[in-house]
Amino acid sequence: MNRFQRLMAFEVSRAKEIYREAAILPTAQERPDLKAAEIMRAIYRNLLERIERRNYDVFAGRVRVPTPVKIWLATKAWWQNR
Repeated sequence: MNRFQRLMAFEVSRAKEIYREAAILPTAQERPDLKAAEIMRAIYRNLLERIERRNYDVFAGRVRVPTPVKIWLATKAWWQNR
C-alpha cells in the first residue's frame, strides 16, 4: 500500500468512526427531525465503502453511488427514522 492509500485508509476509517458515533447520539425523540442527516450519512458511508473496494483508487474514475442504491438507502434510512 502506498502513502496515498494509507492516508485514504486512515481518513475513511476516521470518517466511518464519526458516522458510527453520530448514529448513536440522537434520542428516539430527535430521530424524526434528523431524517435528512441520516439519509446523507447512509449515502456517504456507502460511498466510503465503494472507495475502499477500489483500494482507494479515486483517480481512475469517479466513485459514485448509483441512483437506485441512493433511493434504497434513503428509503431505508427514512423508514428507520420515522
